[in-house]
Amino acid sequence: MNNTTNHNIDDLIVKFLGNMLSADERRALSEWVAQSEQNRRHFQRQCELWASSGAAAELDRFDTEAAYRRFVRNVEADIASENEADDASDFDSSGIGCSWMRRIAACAAVVIAVVALTAGAFYIGREDLKNNMADMTITAPEGSNTQVTLPDGTQVWLNSGSRLSYSQRYGLDERNVKIQGEGYFEVKRNRKLPFTVSSHDMNVRVLGTKFNFDDYPDGDKATVTLAEGKVAMRGNFSDGKEYLLAPNQRAVLNKNTGSVVIENCTAADAIQWRSGTISFEGQTLYEIAAILSKTYDMDITVVTQHAGRKRFYGDFSRKGQSARDIVDDLCKTSDISYKVRGRRIEIR
Repeated sequence: MNNTTNHNIDDLIVKFLGNMLSADERRALSEWVAQSEQNRRHFQRQCELWASSGAAAELDRFDTEAAYRRFVRNVEADIASENEADDASDFDSSGIGCSWMRRIAACAAVVIAVVALTAGAFYIGREDLKNNMADMTITAPEGSNTQVTLPDGTQVWLNSGSRLSYSQRYGLDERNVKIQGEGYFEVKRNRKLPFTVSSHDMNVRVLGTKFNFDDYPDGDKATVTLAEGKVAMRGNFSDGKEYLLAPNQRAVLNKNTGSVVIENCTAADAIQWRSGTISFEGQTLYEIAAILSKTYDMDITVVTQHAGRKRFYGDFSRKGQSARDIVDDLCKTSDISYKVRGRRIEIR
């Protein structure tokens, strides 16, 4: 089969799948599929590609019986019109149109194969799609934030040094994502496919909502803060209990003990990082140093317990203030000092 023929046949297959074939094109495609095993396989492969691409409707909407009846009615009309002039010669003494019936039988046999192949290809295409897809990964580099829209319309903002991954199956029969670091989610509502986000330490299940998920690998705590809707949070190494959050509540997981504490909060404060605001709400200086290290892509360490256990409150601007500016402001409010060595700051 040369390239021109192949191209023309592919056009016919596309039109068949879209139910746009003329009578002559329908007959040509049926005859071509019936010619050889190679042709049948080519047809099947094209159907698989069509089904896998997402152009096909859900299989439970694909009515093979209706497709078959429609095809036979069209063929009957085509043949009746063609043979109107010489109808009598095609009938035997019993009044049954032998030639007409043979042609209908031949076309019916082809369309049965075509419809069966299309339905089968849909199954095959979906399974191939599920089994041969690599995960998609989005990373926010150290010192910057990243925003991404998932295939279902869910929007995610990733904080500095965070990574999000999801299967290319996402949106087909599941909506599961994995995160390392911090992300703010505005989840598109879908009752049939609940949305889940998981990390090494915890899991959150939702239908449609807005929340912040914070679990950096080097932190002692993991936090979920709810802005809108409802979420169910569960620690991965605790007793498996789910904690339901209401808006302006947060769940704080202690990674060392596995305990979970539910606190009231102002959710807007937890997501100010999206606009470049760094907000501290009583974190220890150990925690603040880790946040500033990721935000500014620097090495900021606390070398004494005296300094590290101190807690601070306040809002700072990532765009308007350097890491040194923030450390300097914090040190002025307490009896601690710091030294700067290139891109390293030591607090004591």
